[in-house]
Amino acid sequence: MKTTSRILRAKLRPPRLGPDQLQRPRLLAQLDRRLLGQCILVCAPAGYGKTTLLAQWVGRKEMPAVWLSLDENDDEPGLFLEELVEAVGTASPGCCRGTRSMLARATLPSLDVLARQLANDLDDLDEFILVLDDCQNLRDPHTLEILRRLIFQPPRSLHLVLSCRADPRLPLGALRGRGLLHEVRAADLRFSEREAADYLE
Repeated sequence: MKTTSRILRAKLRPPRLGPDQLQRPRLLAQLDRRLLGQCILVCAPAGYGKTTLLAQWVGRKEMPAVWLSLDENDDEPGLFLEELVEAVGTASPGCCRGTRSMLARATLPSLDVLARQLANDLDDLDEFILVLDDCQNLRDPHTLEILRRLIFQPPRSLHLVLSCRADPRLPLGALRGRGLLHEVRAADLRFSEREAADYLE
């Protein structure tokens, strides 16, 4: 499937991992346990290995996984949605036709209409993992509202993973209260003594 000229294809795949990357079984197992029924938030400052961990994790899963790396230029609802459906399309070609049709219009429908159409389109798909990397770059209230709806009313197909350097501008307290959020924080990502020894070796 061809992407539009506004989308950089390299952002639709996880980074390449070298053969000497340290494997972290305890964190991979933690992600496995929390995959179903919750949004996973991996949040820590730069250098903690968030992206590497998630790339290793999705690379070993049998369930289809799609990836979208975000930067500050993606903080616009129309572009965010275009990139999201293109990312999903890497695993499900031809998907999200209703959403794509709306995005092709000269004037976009309301946020409510777009969000509902996207949720319905995703609900028609087989189960998959969607990793949104560098979510701290999302600040626009409309873009965040689309993301909030996907978390609070997730399509049955969607297992959402957010990676960020700082807390995303989402109602994390409400998500925790409803049991919709599993968090992997800096304390979890720090090397154990065994991992530190393996890394040094």
